[in-house]
Amino acid sequence: MTPPRWAPPTAFSSSETIIRTIIRRTPWVALALFGLTRMACATPLEDLFNGPDKPRFFSEASAAADAGDPEALFLLGKAYHLGMGVGADQPRARELYGRARAQGSGWASHHLGLMALNDGRRGEAIVLLDEALARGVQMPTLHDLGRAHAPEDPTTRFALREPVAAAGRAGDYFARAYAVQSEGEEAFAASRQYLRAWQMARLARGEEATAFDLPALRERAVRWLRIGMDRDHAPSWTNYGVLLYEEGHLDEARAAFEHAAPRGIAVAHYYLAKLDTSRSESALIHLEQAALLGLADARDPAVRQLADRLQYERDLPTLTRGADRMAALLALGHDYPGVMQQIEQRLAWGRYLEEVRAQAAPLPKRPLHLRECGLSQGTPWRLVAYKSLGDDERLPVNGIVNAKGCAASEVPLPPRAAQLLEEGAVLALRFPHVDLPLQSVHGGNGLYLVLRPEGYPMPVR
Repeated sequence: MTPPRWAPPTAFSSSETIIRTIIRRTPWVALALFGLTRMACATPLEDLFNGPDKPRFFSEASAAADAGDPEALFLLGKAYHLGMGVGADQPRARELYGRARAQGSGWASHHLGLMALNDGRRGEAIVLLDEALARGVQMPTLHDLGRAHAPEDPTTRFALREPVAAAGRAGDYFARAYAVQSEGEEAFAASRQYLRAWQMARLARGEEATAFDLPALRERAVRWLRIGMDRDHAPSWTNYGVLLYEEGHLDEARAAFEHAAPRGIAVAHYYLAKLDTSRSESALIHLEQAALLGLADARDPAVRQLADRLQYERDLPTLTRGADRMAALLALGHDYPGVMQQIEQRLAWGRYLEEVRAQAAPLPKRPLHLRECGLSQGTPWRLVAYKSLGDDERLPVNGIVNAKGCAASEVPLPPRAAQLLEEGAVLALRFPHVDLPLQSVHGGNGLYLVLRPEGYPMPVR
């Protein structure tokens, strides 16, 4: 597989896509809602807000709010914001937050900023969050400012100065958040934005390409990635592997991905599949793991490669395991018409061959003939024998369906046909587009090969 690069107008790059996938697995929401659920030192009114006696809280908070108390206004706004003890009402929450903000509440500024950010109003959010920070609300304001400054994915290789600078600003806010509380996720968020800045800068073209200090951008990204790596943080190891992979340091990248993959990191498996293209079974296993762990980019290639592998698989236990693997991939909800049907048909045919082989017995010493009618006149046919999955033998018996619609041998079939039946092979009539299995029946003084009744498994060619 070749790593997809920039693909305007909607995609950034494969690396950016998968790094976003890692980020989605981190507790953004928990971090963003920190201020919605608690403050560092609870006041009596906040204790009431968090307690079970909501009527008392609303009574006391409403009285204090009428007197202009900023904390009461803020907590009432949060109650309507979260629907705690009252139905959620966002306009009412904004109105109460606004009144609290006017009284100097930093938390009200933060929550208004967070609401604006979640609604996509980044400029307004930054103004409000800066105000909250100036009013002393460091966390989670620093984290949310990092989110607010994080740039959208570029759609071209040009005009990258501002996206690179924005990613750097976002990383700086996450770095400041890490300095406040030393949370590993803040360090990872910083490293992710610094890595984005480096990725975007190195893809710049024209005069703009000389505007960036790539070594410095790289050093900053690696420095923050190492904070997570020193904590054995698997996503940090994965992103470090992505950086090395993009630089062409494939052995070092493999080591980083192998460090992360056993901890269930889909992107690490995805890149190991890219690195294992010469070892197709290993690549396929990594693609499957990436898909099952939720990486959408891995699903189609995993299904295609597994289907190609099973199409020619001769070992029945391996085919059985392969069918289970394919079922797990298809359970992800994607539509691949006919894929499972072909595998199940091949599996049924393989099991049927095993059953026939297990029941093999000597034939009566009688001539063996072919006689089957009801076929399409003029269709060429040949007699073949299936001994196992993917192991068919062409016998020197062939012809054309005659005017009566019959495929028949005018002389007894060669001894090899009877020998194959005694060994447990299934003989079949091969037509241009289908093989129809036969069975031997007694008739007169001989044995005759006729089509098996409908409902028996069919060969898959």
